[in-house]
Amino acid sequence: MNDKICIKAKTTTTTETAKFFQDIYNIEKQTGKRVFSEIAKLRTPMIEEEFLKANKAAANMAELFDSNEAKKVFKNIKLEPFYTEIEKAGLKLFGNILDCWTEFEIFKYSKQAKEEFNKFGNNKYWQNNSAPETKSELLEDISQDKRFFVIDGLNTPATLKNAVVLSNLFVCVKGKRWFEILNNLELSEKGRHFIHYSTIDKKKK
Repeated sequence: MNDKICIKAKTTTTTETAKFFQDIYNIEKQTGKRVFSEIAKLRTPMIEEEFLKANKAAANMAELFDSNEAKKVFKNIKLEPFYTEIEKAGLKLFGNILDCWTEFEIFKYSKQAKEEFNKFGNNKYWQNNSAPETKSELLEDISQDKRFFVIDGLNTPATLKNAVVLSNLFVCVKGKRWFEILNNLELSEKGRHFIHYSTIDKKKK
């Protein structure tokens, strides 16, 4: 691939991180590739091989990528230049490529949420924390729901499908480090879900 990532690897400021993520976002839109997923797929068997050599086993992706075996692989086995450049920047910024991937997905879905709210948002939206008028619903397909929800960790109200994905990212992936979810985030964007939320009129806030 001829795409270039422009980032100073030693810089870990919010501005440089956002620039890095925006570059990856643009590349994914142009190519249809999921860059960090590809890196994880390439690295996983390499790290697992090192575990076998050491007669060890990893319980999950977090344990695998946090290991000394992973550090050895990252140091000694290079990927093709395009992925090596991204991996190097991600490791410098976050120390673990899976943590970097998680933050990128949060960046991506937060960006989508902001764009959708700016385009389609109105004066009334729904929020999922404690407040009067608490409600519960069983929805057959959340991708068809046009309402906006407020969730912890996100400043912009989000459509239900984005709110569910971001909640999973904040709570399950970032909070509990269940990185296995990252390859199946699209499952959280559709299908049957039970939701519990409260309604608030923005004008009354």
